[in-house]
Amino acid sequence: MNGTPDSNIFRPNDFCTKITGSIVFKRSGQYQINVNGIDGIRFFWNDSLIIDKTSENYSHTTFITDHVLKGRANKFKIEYFEDEGWGEIRMGYALLTKI
Repeated sequence: MNGTPDSNIFRPNDFCTKITGSIVFKRSGQYQINVNGIDGIRFFWNDSLIIDKTSENYSHTTFITDHVLKGRANKFKIEYFEDEGWGEIRMGYALLTKI
């Protein structure tokens, strides 16, 4: 996600969004998944709640490690709210060890 909602409909602050999807890894192995955001974040990985942070104007970074299998869909859901000021949400991953 890049940017803010349409300012003709919403103010650039005080909005929420839900991002859902899945990641299919090309290699089996141990992965580190990280989520970073400012304001409120709820992050689910394969239907498990991993992050439940709703502090306004604070940056949250959380890392989890998970063993994933090549070709298997790993579901994620991010619920994010932006209160005021700078808003940001990021998700990334890195392969730690191959299997």
